[in-house]
Amino acid sequence: MNRFPPALPALLVMLCPFAAQAQGLETSGQFELEYLRGNGAETMLFSADAMLRYRGGALGVELGTDSDFALDNGPELKSFYAAALVNSGFGEFAIGAPESVADMLIDVPSFAGMKGIDAGGMIPGQNVALGTPSMVGVIAKREDRQSYGLRYSNSAGAIRYGASVHKFEGTGSTLFQLAGEYTMGQTQIEGMIENKSLEGGFSGLIGVAHDQGQFTVSAYLSRQTIDGDGTTFQLSGDYRLSDNMTIGGSLARKDFTEEEYLYGVTAAWGFGNGAYLSGGIADGDNSTVLMDASVGYKF
Repeated sequence: MNRFPPALPALLVMLCPFAAQAQGLETSGQFELEYLRGNGAETMLFSADAMLRYRGGALGVELGTDSDFALDNGPELKSFYAAALVNSGFGEFAIGAPESVADMLIDVPSFAGMKGIDAGGMIPGQNVALGTPSMVGVIAKREDRQSYGLRYSNSAGAIRYGASVHKFEGTGSTLFQLAGEYTMGQTQIEGMIENKSLEGGFSGLIGVAHDQGQFTVSAYLSRQTIDGDGTTFQLSGDYRLSDNMTIGGSLARKDFTEEEYLYGVTAAWGFGNGAYLSGGIADGDNSTVLMDASVGYKF
């Protein structure tokens, strides 16, 4: 099981918004409180996806979490990161319990703005889930197993790339990852591949994201045989009506035991300081209408 204290997400909530003011500290992430309703059931979900990194010369540290808590005595899906950072001069090594290289480089948008769909199994009354860039966090959260390992990352011009290896406590499973991102103007092309214990089970993802003025669009295709056997395609787009107001839509196709289509719309109001309000509606072939209302903070 995860050995990091449950108070870690709360600690990051307090530290991350202020850490950017300190020299050598880098923070990124999002905290969100989401109300979800569907199929006659409802739940409140708190999501903490935060990373704090300190780099001071050749040495540093990273501390983070990707956790989802159903506040009405529902499930808790937790993944924690804590690693020492070493700058070797030809790239950075993270040693301990690092974030996977795919999760560090690739950011797939939430479907219709709903963190509950990202989490999987947190949707009230039904099981609706979409793939994430990496199975490392999925296994850690779903099976409550802490991962330990090593990550290498580097950059060269417009390219960022890296590799990582992760072993889970209480199991013999080991995941190996390769990931990269190429930036061309306002376009990012991203991809990753991972293998489980060199036994043939793998997952892979390729995607493209483009930001053009008021429009943002992204498309990601993933294939995996580590947990099930199937493919997922997700298309997302946003349009900024003003500096504060954004509307968007998402379409996804899942093909595991059967083909399924999901679609949704979302709207968000930003307050200019990272805080926001949002709401969304989603539906699909094998699900009833899902609705959400959220308040959150991005940094």
